[in-house]
Amino acid sequence: MCLFRKEESELNVHDMQCMWYEVEAGFSEFRQKNYRMALKNFNWIEKHFDQIYEDQFDFHIYSMRKFTIFAYFEMLEM
Repeated sequence: MCLFRKEESELNVHDMQCMWYEVEAGFSEFRQKNYRMALKNFNWIEKHFDQIYEDQFDFHIYSMRKFTIFAYFEMLEM
C-alpha cells in the first residue's frame, strides 16, 4: 500500500479509509480461519461508515447554518 501514499506521509490503510483493501484482507484472513484478524479488518469498515454518517450529519447542520441550499440539495439527491 505504500505505492498509494506520499513519501513523507505516515498514513496507513485505515487512516486513508481504503475499504476495498480492508474487505479483501478481511476475507483473506477469514479463509485462513484467522477470525480475530478478519473481525478486526471488518470492524475498521464499520468505523469508516460511522465516520461517513457523522460527516453527512455535520454537513446538514453546516448547510442550514450557511444557507448553501444548492449544495445541500445536490447531496440529498446523491
